[in-house]
Amino acid sequence: ILEHAKDMEVDHLILPETKLDTHQNWVRTKVLKACSKIFGHRQHNAVMAASSIPFGSSWKPGGVLAVTRGSLRGRVSKTGSDSMGRWVYTTFAGKAGRTITVIGTYQVCAENVKLAGPMKACTQQYTLLEREKRPDSHKVRKHHANDLITFVKQRQARGELVCVAGDFNETIGETNGGLTKLCSECGLIDIVFEQHGCVNTDFATHIRGSKCIDYFLIAPELEDSVEASGYGPFNIRIISDHRGTCLDFNTALFFGSDTIPMAPIKARDYSSKKIHQTVPY
Repeated sequence: ILEHAKDMEVDHLILPETKLDTHQNWVRTKVLKACSKIFGHRQHNAVMAASSIPFGSSWKPGGVLAVTRGSLRGRVSKTGSDSMGRWVYTTFAGKAGRTITVIGTYQVCAENVKLAGPMKACTQQYTLLEREKRPDSHKVRKHHANDLITFVKQRQARGELVCVAGDFNETIGETNGGLTKLCSECGLIDIVFEQHGCVNTDFATHIRGSKCIDYFLIAPELEDSVEASGYGPFNIRIISDHRGTCLDFNTALFFGSDTIPMAPIKARDYSSKKIHQTVPY
């Protein structure tokens, strides 16, 4: 997947439902080594999320990974993840104080957690919600939506422009809660629908589905910077049971200024991690 992302010149990649237990150090290390091998040493920024429920192997349902590569990496000011492994976020610095936070998320399927079995992502979240003594802990999707809305509003209160992308396993407009509530309360728009007018209920983004359940939601202020958007065909370039969601931004409009290409490692004057090579001023 990383090789294809490089070939397609993807600057920021979001992978929902990685099914990797990145709480294990050796798994995180292997992911980072793969990024370094494909994109180059210190030429990427990766942020991972997974639940803290221990598993006996590297495989664990759920999880999210986001990778920023190339010159865009120079704009990354902060990264982080949800404590339950439901989303990751990357904050980019723009011009004149403009700050943009891109969130990648995976929401579990709608199923009865009491019948789902111990290996499902929804069971992991149910267990964590039980530990926190949350009311209606079995309603894991409701908690996901409400917690995500709270997080987005917190970022917006700081003056940040927020985008949310991922596999929601839900269609906008089907209910008043969840994804619909996220769009209405946080003022986010479905940019693919805005540009192409495709009907959510007539277009499948899962190979065995019949509806759109994968979205890229953006702040309305960023709409003019989107030059192209759409969904890819199944199993082209990246083998997956989901379509890839692609957005192409005009970087100068998106960030308020052009992104300056970063010099290769060898061409830089010093490395801040090698103090003995840094001459005191």
